[in-house]
Amino acid sequence: MPYSTELLDNIPKHAGTIVVPPATGYPIEALGEIYTNADMFEDLTILGMHSPQEWPYHPEIRRVSTFFSSADRSCYRPSDGSMPSVEAVDVHFSGMFDYMKNQGQRQRPDLVVALATVARNGMRSLGTNGDYTHALIDYGVPVYVFEHPDMPWVNGNQFSEKQVVGVTQATHKLHEVASKTSTHADIDQRIASHISNLVPDQATLQLGVGYLPGLVLENVADRVKDIWSEALNNSMTKLRRGIQIVGTVALGDHELWKFMNNNPDVTILPAHITNDANQIRRRNITSINQAMAVTLRGETVVGVGHRYSGAGGQRDFSANASNSIIALHSTRTNADGELISNIIPFAGPNDHIVLPAMDRTKYVVTEHGVAELKGPKAATVADVARQLIYNCVHPDLRDEMFERATDCGYFASGRRRPVLAGASR
Repeated sequence: MPYSTELLDNIPKHAGTIVVPPATGYPIEALGEIYTNADMFEDLTILGMHSPQEWPYHPEIRRVSTFFSSADRSCYRPSDGSMPSVEAVDVHFSGMFDYMKNQGQRQRPDLVVALATVARNGMRSLGTNGDYTHALIDYGVPVYVFEHPDMPWVNGNQFSEKQVVGVTQATHKLHEVASKTSTHADIDQRIASHISNLVPDQATLQLGVGYLPGLVLENVADRVKDIWSEALNNSMTKLRRGIQIVGTVALGDHELWKFMNNNPDVTILPAHITNDANQIRRRNITSINQAMAVTLRGETVVGVGHRYSGAGGQRDFSANASNSIIALHSTRTNADGELISNIIPFAGPNDHIVLPAMDRTKYVVTEHGVAELKGPKAATVADVARQLIYNCVHPDLRDEMFERATDCGYFASGRRRPVLAGASR
């Protein structure tokens, strides 16, 4: 059957549901075409995450993001007080496929719209992406391809031309997820040094996004056996040949795409495989991620006072890796220039907790040291709190934090028995 070259012909005009991949794989031109012709739709749902750019509000388009980019954050809380043009849904990355496959009116989405490579021997590659997109295509959801010549050909995320219902030649420049630079290089160097001491020889690593995990990888590159991660980034291009690198989405630039192209060491798999709890547990993974705050109970906070990005895959890895590490700066400065601790007694009502106390990480690391939150040193809530205060809190704020913790009941002397860390209070 000949391809359609008209995307809009393949989208239901009433109560349709389409799915788009995140970041570099996000089909910018497709969304532009949809929003330009938004009046032809009634109740269209667009499921995705990490949009490269902002999209306007339209009453007949419901755009859902499960993990925010900076553009999504602007659409979620418009600075001009206008209507939000994106909805937030919290889904851990391991559950994205299950969530999305059941969202359509017909028990599955109507269409996947994705960037992909030029066809080769009847197959295409999703290039930088596997995420939930590849799983939905395998599940039988038809795919409309925006064919991009710069998309890398990658192992693990290929699909048959027989599943393609239409093709348009993409003309936009691929979206680059820029490598972040540090505004506090001295602090990040100290944190990276602490983390490096926690990484064993012949380690299987999972790395979160951002500057710090890349810095750690530079420090421990000679100890890495392989990578089993959610996100791949530019720092992995410096690893020696032969190290197997597995992930579900690549967040980087042309240097990373060139490295991935036809590279037998790189595999992109669906997120429900890379982030599966059993897969993570059996691989003896060292997991390195970041947080905005950590409570004295060991809860990991990824949004202070409001939603910042989303659940993502942090809980998938931090709760199941044998050696899980959460890193953060010990303090931040508020609008009045005051030093505020990122180790906090309790999370606030609008704080976004991604890792509850019962699933707390093994280690919390700041520039001041390491707190071990699992094992004999962390048998009680008081043990966890003391380690965080004396090892991770900024020295100028420790006395105040101890007083606040005491007022909150962490060190109550009247208890007949200690409260187990992670237990309900």
